[in-house]
Amino acid sequence: MNRNELLKLNMLSNFVFPNYELNYNEIKIKLRLHNDGKVAVLGYIDNNYLVWFSITSISDYESNEYIFNILLSKTLRKVSSSYNVNKIRLTDDWYETSLLFDNQLFYGTDLYDGKLRFKLNDYWNIADGAIFSKELVKYYQILLKRANFRAESYTIILKRWHELLQTKKNDDAVKKYFEFKETLIPLIKTEGYLLMTSDDEVRQLYLQLRNDVKLLYNSYMSEVR
Repeated sequence: MNRNELLKLNMLSNFVFPNYELNYNEIKIKLRLHNDGKVAVLGYIDNNYLVWFSITSISDYESNEYIFNILLSKTLRKVSSSYNVNKIRLTDDWYETSLLFDNQLFYGTDLYDGKLRFKLNDYWNIADGAIFSKELVKYYQILLKRANFRAESYTIILKRWHELLQTKKNDDAVKKYFEFKETLIPLIKTEGYLLMTSDDEVRQLYLQLRNDVKLLYNSYMSEVR
């Protein structure tokens, strides 16, 4: 695959001139994974601008290798605003993670904290798209196993959490938000890998919980303003 063919995988449009000087060496790779075998790759320069957005099959080693390599090369200069990407609207049932880099030798994936972590010498210098695409498949397979293992006995817990987050009036929302903001709410956020399970009921229950948290926060803010 040559560079021109590769660039066609980039779904970004409406390229813009940034309002300030960008440091293109600070590119960050964010990933969205779906349990149907798709991966979305986003290359951000900062919170406002990005240079890449693509969706490919997790098993398409060739395309993913080229995508990672072109991002690692830091040669892309056309940017689109994050606002434009938000309009592309990946649905809520994509699991979000990032490529993390530490200033040490590459050693592969680390799922202890639920992230796809690479340790590199001098950050990008020994990074390689072929390694990333292979490790990404391993990471994806582990997430599927973890999500399905958890789903076997988690339905009753998710339903209980949903009950706990229900409110009847705004003053209840204020009380509940303070009660759960350091316990249940952050716990729900760490359970995002449940979106990878093949159990549709568990996926839908988890999406409902995320919506419960959003509604609770909005009710809390309406009351305290």
